[in-house]
Amino acid sequence: MSAMDILPVTIVVVTFNSEKTIVETLNSLLQQDYPALEIVVSDDASKDNTVNLVEQWKLQHEASFQRIVLLKSATNQGICRNVAKAYSEARGAWIKPIAGDDFLLPDAIKGYMAMARDSSHSVIVSKVIPFIDSSEIDVVKSKVIPSEKNSALISGPSDKLLKSLYVRNEIPAPGIILRKKDYQQIGGIDISFSHLDDWPLWINMLEAGKSFGWLPQPLVAYRISIGSVSAGRNSTHVSVDFLQDHLTFYKKYQIGKLDLLNRWDRMLEIWRFKLAKRLLRPYPRVYTATGIVRLFSPIYLALRLGIIRPAQEKLDANYIHS
Repeated sequence: MSAMDILPVTIVVVTFNSEKTIVETLNSLLQQDYPALEIVVSDDASKDNTVNLVEQWKLQHEASFQRIVLLKSATNQGICRNVAKAYSEARGAWIKPIAGDDFLLPDAIKGYMAMARDSSHSVIVSKVIPFIDSSEIDVVKSKVIPSEKNSALISGPSDKLLKSLYVRNEIPAPGIILRKKDYQQIGGIDISFSHLDDWPLWINMLEAGKSFGWLPQPLVAYRISIGSVSAGRNSTHVSVDFLQDHLTFYKKYQIGKLDLLNRWDRMLEIWRFKLAKRLLRPYPRVYTATGIVRLFSPIYLALRLGIIRPAQEKLDANYIHS
């Protein structure tokens, strides 16, 4: 690879109370054999020792990268604003985001850039290996996402991917790398949301004529927290901001874009999310009982009967369960 072929890459690490995992995440960046790397760590007002650990790591490893930047926040701003702040600091031609509890597999950046160098795509999506908390990565290598069906969707025509994204987000966010100039052209992250930094962004990019490339290679390990998964089994246990994000997403990105059956199915979901956000929040068992209305959705019934398979891998630890 000649010097002219080397496009600078910014690895963005977003953190919040990540003291148990952040060093492992940062150490995975040392396993990247790529000469034009900078690191931007954006912390969203962690209350634990995350910032101190990042500062110590930064002092030890500054010589290994073009630069290391730590962005701090006095108050918690939410995922979207934290990510947007980090992206605005990036100097690289490509941005690789990663959460402060995930890690890159060795030479992941080289793998991404081998494709990005000769690609016109705005976003490149790789396979992702999920693992439970601190389990050994080798134990779960047989499990790779997205599914073959969703992989085909990502690698297929942009219009089909866009149509699918109006319904569900099938793109595994931990596996993406994006071209900075294209991200800037479409206006960046929609900061009217608190948690949904990726789903609206994919739709805005595709609606603007940008395209996604598929890289059938696992390059990222995604940590699934047992505690978070347990807490997400009932929507009354999910953060109010996350529920509001889904209500906002429905209004801004789904109304008028869904076919009849998906619109009816989503309306039932939204009605229940409204109950979970306010009226039934203190009453999780009563909320669970409202799930009977899902029987009025042909899509839900088809899923329950196994006639169709769910299209989405539930990557978000706070994914809403009905």
